[in-house]
Amino acid sequence: MARIDELSRQNAELTAERDALTRGKAEWEEKLAEAEEDRDAARASLRRMMRRKNTSPDAPEAG
Repeated sequence: MARIDELSRQNAELTAERDALTRGKAEWEEKLAEAEEDRDAARASLRRMMRRKNTSPDAPEAG
């Protein structure tokens, strides 16, 4: 009986740890998606700025 209780306790601990890690993974995936969106927006903005500069070299840079 003592061994069953010990294994049940360990199982509960491991389940709680797994659940916490799953939540943490989801949070990191969300942060990564946001960072990728920011990166893509910055790239698009830079491309537009470079096109404007190449099309009209005397045009002021927009921010």
